[in-house]
Amino acid sequence: PSTARPCCCRCNAVMPAPYRNMEERLFANSVVVPGPLDTPCWIWTGRRAGEGKNQGAINVRIKRGPNKGKVRSKAVHRVSYETFKGVRLKRHSITRHRCHNTLCINPDHMIGNSTSKANNRDTVKSGRHRNQHTKEKS
Repeated sequence: PSTARPCCCRCNAVMPAPYRNMEERLFANSVVVPGPLDTPCWIWTGRRAGEGKNQGAINVRIKRGPNKGKVRSKAVHRVSYETFKGVRLKRHSITRHRCHNTLCINPDHMIGNSTSKANNRDTVKSGRHRNQHTKEKS
């Protein structure tokens, strides 16, 4: 990976890359706050995914496959889990938060390669499930 990038104007100057690696980028865009578990939550302060969604998003460059080199937006908690745990998540798997904070990117607070069924059970068990008819927590 290149450590330099072109300037944003037409001067052809070379600017240093803002971050050396993904770990540095994740830490630079998060704050550490106490959480419900024994380790603190790392709250994402960067871009949010869509309007009204309480989930972080990050642009990453695709490294393999037919779209190699293109930039794609991904959920930041999935990128954090893959980066710090050194695993590759399946495309349709769910990454659940044990701390129940959707902006937390601490990989120790996540369960990777989970299922929607397990996520729904956890949501109901923790009392965060909203009833589809009343829009209130059940």
